[in-house]
Amino acid sequence: MHVAVLTEPDEVEVRGSYRYANTYPTAIELLAGRRADTAGFVEFDAPLSDVHDAFERAADPVTVKGVIQS
Repeated sequence: MHVAVLTEPDEVEVRGSYRYANTYPTAIELLAGRRADTAGFVEFDAPLSDVHDAFERAADPVTVKGVIQS
């Protein structure tokens, strides 16, 4: 969720996130039991030295998940 409220002369930007309560145990159980297909979740991984490019790629709306490795 991203809400921007523009006023003159000030600008206010509100960012938030939403998650469902108590869903982590179910997700962990599905992943641990290999009952969830996770292929395609991580679209790219990048070394820390390419962090700028990784953030540019992550900003693309079609990117689901990227990993920056140290």
